[in-house]
Amino acid sequence: LAAATGGELPETLREASAGTPASISWTLAGDLLVVGSSTAFVAGILAVDEAGSLASSGAYGDAIARVGAANAASGYLDLGALLDLVVPMLPADAKASYERDLAPFGDVLGAVAWASLAEEPMRVRFALTLR
Repeated sequence: LAAATGGELPETLREASAGTPASISWTLAGDLLVVGSSTAFVAGILAVDEAGSLASSGAYGDAIARVGAANAASGYLDLGALLDLVVPMLPADAKASYERDLAPFGDVLGAVAWASLAEEPMRVRFALTLR
């Protein structure tokens, strides 16, 4: 992580785990909040160049374009990737329930994006994309 941040660790680097296979790591570097599944993931995000950035992803670009690329603040969550991460970790009964009741809906979810538009009055737009 030190190499990714120019030799200095962000003061707010945190890694949390509740004894589960998943953990959450985050950092605040300047005006950038990065949340991920491990310290290595967060460090990797900080080290990304423009060509490998999320902004170069067609899915991200499409979702942000739908909410307004010119904005005061924005967010993006890849719902498909989140489900791909979480569903395998569910207990057997919860996984069976998900597959029976929700998978037909979850399997088509792409991403959700939101943006706070710098207008008066302030507005927030949301977009839900499909895979």
